[in-house]
Amino acid sequence: MSAARTKRALAALLLIVLPLGILPLGGCAVRASQLETVRGLWYGLRTSEVAAPFAWQFEFNGVGYTVYPVAERAGRVIFANGSGLTLEWDGEFIVVVEGLPGAIGVVRIERSERSVRYRLGEGGFVTLDCGSRRAWRISPTQHGLRRECLGEDRHIALRSIHEVEFDTQDRPAVIRSTLVPGAPAATLTRAVR
Repeated sequence: MSAARTKRALAALLLIVLPLGILPLGGCAVRASQLETVRGLWYGLRTSEVAAPFAWQFEFNGVGYTVYPVAERAGRVIFANGSGLTLEWDGEFIVVVEGLPGAIGVVRIERSERSVRYRLGEGGFVTLDCGSRRAWRISPTQHGLRRECLGEDRHIALRSIHEVEFDTQDRPAVIRSTLVPGAPAATLTRAVR
């Protein structure tokens, strides 16, 4: 992983996880109320008004789920809800989804700088070749990074996208990531912007 990419991923991670107070750095103390809020999300002890500032909306295959950033592990932000749905985001791609209802169940994505390999459930792999990450800007307040990947499986052309849209303070606001090549991307949107 390049130093610049690592720095961008860490900055994105800190902007998501640090407000929760679950990533103590350099002697910073985590306030008890922050820890209680996170615990309350899991045990239903807090009202939705307390949890709302930390909520993200995950949408996939026409169904929406509210998830919360709950941890950081090996440079990845872990999002979860109290019902067993877990997502791992590496700063560019959603790389693991567990607990999806239905036939898919688990999605795992392995990636390198030039390719992405999808594994759905216990099935086989599909590998796509990826272009370079590109910055995009529609307006001063709407900009982000995007990577497209192309390939084929059984003579069917497949495409995937992985995109991060930033808010006016350059914090991740919307994450779009293909979980099933050829299908619409899943979307992870920060509820409070």
